[in-house]
Amino acid sequence: MPDVSDSTDESRAGILPGNIDTRSPPAMPPMGRALLLLAGGTAVSKLTGVLRELLFAAFFGTGAIAAAFRISQTAFLMPTHALVGDTLSAGLLPLYKKLDAESKEAGQALVIVAFAFALLLSLAISTGLTVASDTITGFIAPGTNGDAFDLASKLLKVTAWAAPFYILGNFLGFVEAAHGRYGAISARPMLINLVAIVGALAAWSFNDPRWLAYATTGGFGLFFLVTLQQLFSLRVIDLRATIPKHLYASAAQKLWLNNAPLLALPFIAQCNVLVERMVSSHLGTSVVPGLDYAKFITETATTLTAVPLGIIAMSVHGGSDGEAAQENLRKTTKYLLLFSLPVSAFLFSNADMIVKILFQRGAFNAHSAAITSQIVAGGAIGLAFTIVAYFLVKGLNAQLRNLDAIIATALAVAANSLFDLLAWRQLGPLALGLGATLYGAVLFATTMTQLKLWRSQAAVLAWLVFGAACSCTADLLIPPFSEGWIGFAASASLFTLVWAGLFSCVKTLREPLVPIASALMKKWKRTA
Repeated sequence: MPDVSDSTDESRAGILPGNIDTRSPPAMPPMGRALLLLAGGTAVSKLTGVLRELLFAAFFGTGAIAAAFRISQTAFLMPTHALVGDTLSAGLLPLYKKLDAESKEAGQALVIVAFAFALLLSLAISTGLTVASDTITGFIAPGTNGDAFDLASKLLKVTAWAAPFYILGNFLGFVEAAHGRYGAISARPMLINLVAIVGALAAWSFNDPRWLAYATTGGFGLFFLVTLQQLFSLRVIDLRATIPKHLYASAAQKLWLNNAPLLALPFIAQCNVLVERMVSSHLGTSVVPGLDYAKFITETATTLTAVPLGIIAMSVHGGSDGEAAQENLRKTTKYLLLFSLPVSAFLFSNADMIVKILFQRGAFNAHSAAITSQIVAGGAIGLAFTIVAYFLVKGLNAQLRNLDAIIATALAVAANSLFDLLAWRQLGPLALGLGATLYGAVLFATTMTQLKLWRSQAAVLAWLVFGAACSCTADLLIPPFSEGWIGFAASASLFTLVWAGLFSCVKTLREPLVPIASALMKKWKRTA
């Protein structure tokens, strides 16, 4: 996690006390260093996330407590995550970069206006979730049994008040990212996971599941305070500065015009989550947490790669659609494909084994593993497309093409939701995984078309699909009695050999990696 606590030197401050500084903001770190900061912090955070999921699975498995907690989390996260992940981050960050470059006063006016808007909206969300907790729980999970339903409603009344901390903390973190600092964004998952681990231990030790909800609200409250402290340490915001009133009006107008298309995203982007939760509750109470365990596995790759790259794209190229931004899209898309397709193929071939190694202990029994592995296998097929598509949507946001991003997302959500609703009776839990694959494929195809990237990526994509087919076929040669860590090591070794051979022989796959390999070699020689 990058340390920004010492960033108080006036030469690096964007704003000095008492007035707004007209000097340049802190220098943006190079793309490679920014990626290292974000990906490094995310990787450490993921380790705590793994520990959190392992403990949760062992303590609660896929029983009523696990289902109730996941339902309450869905109800809390649907409106808050949509606002933070799409409306605020995608709409605010590029606009703030553009206004701040034009005028420090205009940039600060936008921050204050957006903060007030986020505060009012988040309080409205918390109040609505608390008052209508029973109705919302019944709507999200209509197939849930009585005990799980009652507990989910009680937990929601507590977790609902994490919304203001979540939304405002993330908002301030994106403002920090616009100034080349990624401490808040990279630290958030680790901080939340650590508090969640404490909550899970308390809930299990005291036999009181309410501690799970207390940990959610307390964790986000702590994150907000840390983020606020880090932002003020950068002196980006000066509450004593005098800003002309017309700049507030102008900032509000521009915020509305830029974010108006994104106001549909809280409905569109979260329809997937809602339909998946409804379908999983009809499939059985145990499928509700099983879906989240599966998503934890499949979404890890996205969190480690596309998420930090998307944030960097918006913070560096926000408000620009020039050749530099387009070249960044072409190169990064190629790198993501080279990474994600081998990972996707490996996860598809070894879904059952990976789920058993990670989770099958304590309350997480063979039935829980069977449910979860079906969802993982179905989602792994299109995982690579989901990873790349996430980054491409952020590329559209960086170019302020928010309407295009909404169209792409709406098409993907419609395909996923329709498939889940039509196929769950015939395919069971597998339908949820295949629906996620369909979502990724549609989003990938649409964004690739909108950004005109097919020609630059076609050859690489064709070879990677061929490699995925070869590696999955070769994996069938491993004896079926090879299970656990032995089977995992055997499969990983075989996949490594297949992909290493393919990358060595195919120039189209090898060439993009040459600059990275050369840079690593030079760095190794300097440190040797």
